[in-house]
Amino acid sequence: MYLTELTIDGFGILANVRLDDLQPGLNVVHGPNGSGKTTLLHFLRGVWCGYDDARRRRLLPPLSGGHPGGSIDVTSGDRRYRITRQALANQSDRLAVTVRRGTLDETGGIRGAIDALTPNLVHLLFNVGASEAHSLDQLIAMAAADGIPLHSHRRRSTR
Repeated sequence: MYLTELTIDGFGILANVRLDDLQPGLNVVHGPNGSGKTTLLHFLRGVWCGYDDARRRRLLPPLSGGHPGGSIDVTSGDRRYRITRQALANQSDRLAVTVRRGTLDETGGIRGAIDALTPNLVHLLFNVGASEAHSLDQLIAMAAADGIPLHSHRRRSTR
């Protein structure tokens, strides 16, 4: 299973952001300090495990407008699903799994897998690469050493 698209409605400094055409393997997002790279990682963690940590970090409600939350599209074989988490005003979250291509009966399994994620493990996985994430050369070297195919796709930031 891999991510194919991220849509951030509103989260921290990011609002109405869409990253599409993500490929299997390594996708690199880079930019200057303050452009939202770390906020993007917090968003991913929040969609998988809930927005409690994002609220503590004051990433919700969003600083730049937009409805708090967003979605991740995932693909597995010929099946595609959208996982959406929205932050509600009462400090709770709403999680939805919708079918983009596939069968409706599989959404329960995906929701169950998300509910079974251990937040500490997900946070640890994102933190392990944090120091390497500041060096594009290190990421490319790690991908090459692991045999991860690299594709280049450039586009200008909308911010």
